[in-house]
Amino acid sequence: MTQVSEGTDSSRDYGHKAKTRAVVFALLGFFVCAGVVFGALAIWQAHKAEAAGVRARLWLVIGVIDVVASLALFLAHPLV
Repeated sequence: MTQVSEGTDSSRDYGHKAKTRAVVFALLGFFVCAGVVFGALAIWQAHKAEAAGVRARLWLVIGVIDVVASLALFLAHPLV
């Protein structure tokens, strides 16, 4: 994993790319009903974006909602 210092142009580019990936994963988790996988990936990418100085808190929250909702649905209707 490459470490970049906060505030540089390459750091911001890295952060924006991570934010874009977080958006894609969060929306996939919400619409594809695979929130445990895609929600976790959205959380991971949102953390990477935040570490690079790019705001991605919304996508972090949506990733958490994806994971929690998927687990709740699974526990409410377990596979028989």
